[in-house]
Amino acid sequence: MIKPYYLLALYLISTTTVWGAAFGDAQVRVLVVGDSWAEFMWDDRALRDVFSDNGHPEILEKGDVTAISGSWAADWATPNNLALITSELNANPFLEVVQLTAGGNDFLAGQSGGGWHTGMSEQDKAALFQQIADNIQIIIDHVKGLNPEIKILLSFYDYPNFQESLTGIMSFFCQPMWQDMGSPPVWLLNEVMIELLDLAASIAAGDPQVYTVRHQGLMQFHFGYPSLGIQPGTLPQPGDALLPSPPEAMRFFNQDCIHVSAEGHRVVVQNLWDHFYKEAFCTTETQYLEALTSWPTTDIRDLIQIQDTRCETEMQL
Repeated sequence: MIKPYYLLALYLISTTTVWGAAFGDAQVRVLVVGDSWAEFMWDDRALRDVFSDNGHPEILEKGDVTAISGSWAADWATPNNLALITSELNANPFLEVVQLTAGGNDFLAGQSGGGWHTGMSEQDKAALFQQIADNIQIIIDHVKGLNPEIKILLSFYDYPNFQESLTGIMSFFCQPMWQDMGSPPVWLLNEVMIELLDLAASIAAGDPQVYTVRHQGLMQFHFGYPSLGIQPGTLPQPGDALLPSPPEAMRFFNQDCIHVSAEGHRVVVQNLWDHFYKEAFCTTETQYLEALTSWPTTDIRDLIQIQDTRCETEMQL
């Protein structure tokens, strides 16, 4: 019979960062797929660091093959790029989540690239958004066809900054993009982007294997907007849609119009953890039993009941 204090020790160990090192090897369980937001998140090690900070250093992500800056949802819906996803799923048997970020470049392409612009009719805008949604659905269907049990997490964007960036060192990149969209005011660009995110959320709502987490206003909440006297923690999500993300949140010395900094990505991933990954990676009875097959099953099940209750409590916070 296992002593009660041994079970208590096991419980304490299993709820700390020691769990991964003590009971399981680090494994690639998240595949990062998509555009520059996906690539920078991968480059910054944001997922890995946040997983570790939340007690799961054994969960690793991979994006060296499938996180490609500049890629469109339309690109990922093609056979060549779908084949990259297939290869990565086949090569990493412990994958549980495909985290997809795509559609932003399709949207931001401007009039010259077939993206959104201020002169676009409502009918044409609806057609553009539907095409983006259709391409995302092609990617989802492909992944589910390879592994019907895998979870697909749609992680998109926070508000851009086409305000301070238009006159900064990145203006050579941001100014032409903004003009190609018809020089939209901040509120209009945010409004249309929210419409696109609403459409993506509708995809997740209709599929139990697909999830989405929204990030609008995260940068405003975390960084505040110092030049406007807005302090961090003042604007909770979804923030103020009349404002862009603050320059303090942006990449390339706070000058970028699209991409957030490494700190910004950690904020995004913590949001993903709080609203998806914490539940997705809650330790299950099966995982305990597989890791501790030499222990008496009855004792471990008692412990699992405690652990499952803890997980359920955390997910309600």
